[in-house]
Amino acid sequence: MNNTLHLLDKLSGIGENYILRKNAPVASRPNIFLLISDQYHKENLHTAILHHLLQDPLLLKNFLTVLAQQRVNCTFKEDAKVEIYKERGWVDISLVDTNNKQAIIIENKINGAVDQPKQLLKYYNYFDNMGFEVLGTVYLTLDGRKKPLSSPGWTLNEYEKVFKTIIYLSAYRVNWPDLYHHWILPSMAGITDIDLLSTIRQYGHLLQILNKHTMDNLTLSNFYDIITENNQHFKTAQAMRQMLDDFPLFLAHKMEGEYQFATDVFPQIWVYNKSDALATVLQDCMIAENFNFTVDVTVLPNANALEVSLFERQGYLSPVNDPIQGILKLMPSNHGLIYDPERARYIRVFQFPEEKHLVDESIVSLVDAIRQIKKK
Repeated sequence: MNNTLHLLDKLSGIGENYILRKNAPVASRPNIFLLISDQYHKENLHTAILHHLLQDPLLLKNFLTVLAQQRVNCTFKEDAKVEIYKERGWVDISLVDTNNKQAIIIENKINGAVDQPKQLLKYYNYFDNMGFEVLGTVYLTLDGRKKPLSSPGWTLNEYEKVFKTIIYLSAYRVNWPDLYHHWILPSMAGITDIDLLSTIRQYGHLLQILNKHTMDNLTLSNFYDIITENNQHFKTAQAMRQMLDDFPLFLAHKMEGEYQFATDVFPQIWVYNKSDALATVLQDCMIAENFNFTVDVTVLPNANALEVSLFERQGYLSPVNDPIQGILKLMPSNHGLIYDPERARYIRVFQFPEEKHLVDESIVSLVDAIRQIKKK
């Protein structure tokens, strides 16, 4: 227990920072790519944007510098005349120097598209069969975690000649070779065309938004340092994860025990395992003829909130026939339960753990109100 408390104390700051980073809003500004939101999730839009941006000499030069930093041999000759193609030979983008017979392949996987069988080999062979040297095969993903799969049927020679050319590049990732920090931001300072500057700035903003929910490498690096200080820290962290997985069920059963004081009003109090959540159910309260009243206290996923819902089991609740309104009038005015017509029930969501006491107070007030009605 002491080791658990010690580890929790050390991780509290890191955990808070991790959540803040993940939930930090991306600055709101006009963005043409967000206005066409039914399109920006598609792979070919990113290909089209990158193909357009690489037409600019400065952006092309800076992009090639990024590639050369990742792979020394991925450099065109000084007299190269590079042409940029889109969807040539099924390749998303290709940078081609016809004079010196050299090419760079760019495979866009920003939105995580599945690799086709021997896809990269097909692209490599397209240029190889024309006598081109493939200087690099850029495997561009959102955050660098997706890797190309060498599907069955590769020969050793095929595997070696293709994978030795691969350059892993992220669209947006902190402390990692990426488009945003290593290409877009450095290039913006040298762009004089206002339309081009606006385009690349907005595209960088889009990449920030797309990657908003990915892992925070800096915080996770600090987490790694702490849990690897000794073997017990890591084992404790694993145990804590298991306890958190089991916590929703524990919490539901805990509330089942806490609400047994209400069995005179709700004869059945039990835990119901829904498809995606657990609920402590207070059931079979008859407050009017043919009106079977039930309360669900649902532990929402990750146990970070509790939903209290009041409803009639047979689904007869309506504004015309609604005995629940009489109950609510006897409860404190700040009960916060609001009618949801789509679900035909009164609902309020409470944050856990900070509002758990409000859940308990609501149940007590509810039971007291029903008892008053039953006495009449």
